[in-house]
Amino acid sequence: MIFIAIFIFLYMVASIALGWINYKSLISKLDICNIDPKLPTWVILTLPLLEEESGGGEIVPLYFTSKANTTISNIIVYSNHSKSNRDEKLLCLINKSKRNGVQFIQRIRTPGYMLPFFTNYFTDFFLFRDLSPSVVHQHSVSDIFFTSKLAAFTCGVSSIYTTFHRYPSLRSFYIPKQMMKQSMINRYKDFYFESCNRLMATYIDHQIFCFFESDGNSYQHEMGLSKKKIQYIPNGIDMDVFCRDFQQDEVIKFLRKRKIIFEKETIVVGFIGRMLGLKGPLFLVKAMRDVLDHHKNVAVIYFGGEGSQTELIINYMDHNRYNCPELSRKIIFAGSVDYIDVPLALSAIDIYAMPSIVETMPLGLIEAMAAKKAVVASDIAGINSIILDGYTGILFKSCDYRELAQHINALVTNTDHRKTLGLNAHKEVIAKYNVNSMVEKYEKQYLHNWCSDSNGTKYFT
Repeated sequence: MIFIAIFIFLYMVASIALGWINYKSLISKLDICNIDPKLPTWVILTLPLLEEESGGGEIVPLYFTSKANTTISNIIVYSNHSKSNRDEKLLCLINKSKRNGVQFIQRIRTPGYMLPFFTNYFTDFFLFRDLSPSVVHQHSVSDIFFTSKLAAFTCGVSSIYTTFHRYPSLRSFYIPKQMMKQSMINRYKDFYFESCNRLMATYIDHQIFCFFESDGNSYQHEMGLSKKKIQYIPNGIDMDVFCRDFQQDEVIKFLRKRKIIFEKETIVVGFIGRMLGLKGPLFLVKAMRDVLDHHKNVAVIYFGGEGSQTELIINYMDHNRYNCPELSRKIIFAGSVDYIDVPLALSAIDIYAMPSIVETMPLGLIEAMAAKKAVVASDIAGINSIILDGYTGILFKSCDYRELAQHINALVTNTDHRKTLGLNAHKEVIAKYNVNSMVEKYEKQYLHNWCSDSNGTKYFT
């Protein structure tokens, strides 16, 4: 027992010491002179910002920081350690945020298994004690920042928020049973992950932000949250970026850089996103086999980095090389696209397909709608809250690639319907999913509690 007590004592001493060293390193990277003590400080927790593939959990916080009013607050983005810097598609948003006066710090990686948990806790405890933030807002459901929220809670931070950019519980996914097969280790991890999210949301988070009422109902049912704890703030996109019209020459030049040349009459079905199973890219390939039986002038282009589905798609095309020889020629892997080039990639697409199995609020869908594209998407939670079937897009039963093929066939032969769907979708996005509206709602929520605590009503509008 004595040896165990000594080990635990030394372990905690090492964690505190490493936490203090990491804290000093983080503080040295902040420009303290530009942090106004008279203004509230908002700390935004995000996943790694320069990983190979980024999603809503990384993009949305940067949308906010690039547009936020930094004359009424100090904003610090605190991201997890990045394993690589291969994908820099978000650099434009990061640089725009920096020009807006936002500061960025990155968590320092600590080797080991349990040591990082306590080290990160003490690092964040010292950091929040020094900064005295009025808001700590986590954008993800990752377990990476459990320690950060614990540290914020023990430091007495008045407002701790979480935005779930994907569902915190696998039971909320409605995933087909064949995709729920897991090893005992993964089941244990999922149990730990869900339990921690439930405890954090119940006892530490002051507010949970979600996108739609259906999400809120799911959180209440799965996590036992009260209705008062849930606020609805939909994601938004930058209309100046995605509502642009490009000349045909610009689009052709963009495609030629990627060595892609389409015949003049080709109808392009597009997909922009990660090649992951939950995104369902294989269903689009299977649908294309049926489409090519009726229309030879259709091609599919994938904009996205390689993932778990890439090899499956290649094997499927190889398996069908005799039954459908055109398939391998009509499926084009265009690779990852930089964030600033996404509008150009969308301009090269006639029909945007989203065969996802799970989504919360897909930014790619909203971006395609803003670009006036006819959308065919899975009828699942997170998508059917955005698309009005038959008016702003077309919904099909999730995983049913034959129904997907039928809708694509119908749109290929009806140009007017494609244009009508695209225009209706464009108007819907402008009305509901503008980034400026999203930023205003977050700022109002952040300032509301701070004004209540400090009577700083001169900043509250």
